Amino acid sequence: MILKKLITYGVVFLIAVNGMCAVYAGEADENTATDQSAKNTETTVKNVVETVASLKFIGETIDLSLEQALTIAMTSGASIKTAEIQKKSDTANAKSNAESASKMSKVNDDKNSDNTYSKSELDKTRKAKEYYTSMADRNYAAAKNTITYNINNAYYSLLNAKEGVKIARENEQLQKNLLALVNQKLSLGVASKQDVLEAEIKLNNAESGLYAAEVALAEKKMALNIELGYDVMQNVNLTSKLETVKMSRLSVDQAVSDALASRNELYTCAFNIYSAEKELDNYKGYPKNSSKYLNAYSGLISAQTNYKSKEASIKKEVMINYSNILGAKKSADNEKLSVDKAKESYTIYLEKYKLGMVTLDTVQKAQISYSDAEKSYSEAILKYNLAAVTYEMSATTGMSSN
Repeated sequence: MILKKLITYGVVFLIAVNGMCAVYAGEADENTATDQSAKNTETTVKNVVETVASLKFIGETIDLSLEQALTIAMTSGASIKTAEIQKKSDTANAKSNAESASKMSKVNDDKNSDNTYSKSELDKTRKAKEYYTSMADRNYAAAKNTITYNINNAYYSLLNAKEGVKIARENEQLQKNLLALVNQKLSLGVASKQDVLEAEIKLNNAESGLYAAEVALAEKKMALNIELGYDVMQNVNLTSKLETVKMSRLSVDQAVSDALASRNELYTCAFNIYSAEKELDNYKGYPKNSSKYLNAYSGLISAQTNYKSKEASIKKEVMINYSNILGAKKSADNEKLSVDKAKESYTIYLEKYKLGMVTLDTVQKAQISYSDAEKSYSEAILKYNLAAVTYEMSATTGMSSN
């Protein structure tokens, strides 16, 4: 990340960062975003109807990587269009303040004018012009950050839901195999009718679990379609894998430094301090115990307090985000080991059951533990990947418009 200027209470306010998160590296200028390389936006289509939880996803199936999804969202999605409108509004606000400052200067220069504007009033208007000019770009960057996070969330959540269906389907098949094994043992007189009933109940539960996983998958497919501006029932096939992204190279100290120099919230707080200082200038000639002076002074103290409070809050946020990403990575690694151990345990107990060394209940518990471990691992990957995005975003302009 390239830092341009540290935010202070003073006069200079410049855009402080031009970085992005680890998953979506770099920002394209809004005027050239639609000229992205065809390699980034090219998708494969084929006519297939996919039925999920009795719902039909139709149209030409779109093969979509995470990078392609991000590019589409940044060029044609509904959210980026809204961000572009907001940028125009901020630019218009800056222009309005510039025109006001020009008019105020002309009035002051007109010796025949009955009205005059104080230096503080004129300075505040000029600073407002600078503020809104900068915020046009800052808010646009924050909107892009939000879009990036939302697409990562929707994409990885859909991959997680697909994995959930895969796990549920495997669980159902294992229960079918186990029921067949119990029936075989019953025919040999080495299993009871009660064992068969228990195996049938577990199979029924597995079938219900599979359908519930398919409902979750359908919901996540719709959610991604909405984020991309597609028809809600558009059939999209994800080509990226559900796997942990690389650990961020951004140290926590650098992340905190970047955040304090870049975040929109602090930029706005600094502008409020400047405005409060100029407001107080208007009443410096008043008695220190007058209501107008005290109100203006109170406004300045409040603005300074808000800056310090927001600064501390952002430091805390970035540090917690850093801890979260480390913890999430550790959890993902541990859950992967748990899957391997649970699978091995299930295999051992299943062989022992075939030899009559353990009960059916023992095998079923091992099988459930194996299925739960797979789901936990999938969830851990999702949590880690989103933590990675959140951490890097927190060191830029952030995701809040001001």
